[in-house]
Amino acid sequence: MNIIKIFDISPICMSENDGTILRSKMIMCLEKNEDILLNFERVKLFASPFFNSSIGYIISKYGMDVFSKKIKIEKLNSVGRSVLDLVIKNAVEFSSLDKNGQEIISEILQKLEE
Repeated sequence: MNIIKIFDISPICMSENDGTILRSKMIMCLEKNEDILLNFERVKLFASPFFNSSIGYIISKYGMDVFSKKIKIEKLNSVGRSVLDLVIKNAVEFSSLDKNGQEIISEILQKLEE
């Protein structure tokens, strides 16, 4: 099992950029069919962009089944858990849309970023 210490990526889990770094590490492990343990020890602040660009992306790309079987989470405080639960819910809903629905939402999100 690969242990990824989130604090080593960032002491605050808020930015999309830091989430993308985590995503890259998770993809490397998943491509080798390795299990992952995400350790959130000492991390106290969280925001959805971090989780959207990491875990939300993984769920959208690989599915909830792979996420729940291959990725374990430990030492995530209640604030982080609340944010993560919402991101997981949204990622599952997004993944259940047909291709056209996903494209529409992606276009809306891109316009909001401009």
